[in-house]
Amino acid sequence: MDWKERLMGLANNRVLGSTAILRDSYDAVLEALDSGADLEDIALHVARLLHSHPTMAVLINFFHRFFNALENDKEVRMLWKELDRETQENAKLASSLIPSKGKVVLYSHSLSLLKALEEGEKRNITVILSESRPYYEGRLMAEKLVDMGYKVEFTYDAFLPVMVEKSEIVLIGSDAITSQGVINRAGSFSLALAAKQFKKPFFVIGHTSKVLYGHLSSYFSVYRENGEKLNAPKGSKPIGDVFDLTPWKIVSAVIINSMIVSPKDIPFKQIKTSSLLHRAYQVLKDEIKSKN
Repeated sequence: MDWKERLMGLANNRVLGSTAILRDSYDAVLEALDSGADLEDIALHVARLLHSHPTMAVLINFFHRFFNALENDKEVRMLWKELDRETQENAKLASSLIPSKGKVVLYSHSLSLLKALEEGEKRNITVILSESRPYYEGRLMAEKLVDMGYKVEFTYDAFLPVMVEKSEIVLIGSDAITSQGVINRAGSFSLALAAKQFKKPFFVIGHTSKVLYGHLSSYFSVYRENGEKLNAPKGSKPIGDVFDLTPWKIVSAVIINSMIVSPKDIPFKQIKTSSLLHRAYQVLKDEIKSKN
């Protein structure tokens, strides 16, 4: 499988979390560079990836920084080292919040949460997860945790908020961090409401590259399918997004920038837009417009 096929496969992947998709797409782009591929062609394929995952702010931010570095003859691998360092440090912080015993509620598939549970000695805890419909990525997460040796309780999405009462803490990953709240897989908001009701801490694992900056908002939107995966009865209208927004007022704290911070202290700093990636994105939008 060459780099183009890898990027296409990742563009169509609805199971992996944003950090995992970024990691694999970064590897594919490095392969493209090492093979001597044309930069405009690489940028166009990355633009297709961004367009297919418009809710994953980390892809938008990272690849704008990546192509900016390329255009200015800077070492692009340093960007990944910087991101990986923060990811590891955030995982250690998240790990410190997880109790040594009892039950922990997680949701969906998150590489950041997996790293947090890999940190330190394995705890005598039970991890509670649900299916994460419509793509069932919660099943993949549960399988990985079982392989890691954790006790796992697996349930329906609708029943997961009920299980919050029996837990010590709720942890979720994030696809985008906005000024209004965190955007993650649909069902996160319900868990936050349950945590508030049962007086349980609700933490979000983020990353500075997941913060949505205003000037990059044209690349961002909440990925919508409007219930396409539902087996809706004939005559009814299927509705339902794949992502939802959890307001900051019901979030206990955010793990970001190697710190545990209040949502009001999230660092919203600007990054420079890549002209190369911007041109590729415009070419892609023109292609899509012409087809429609």
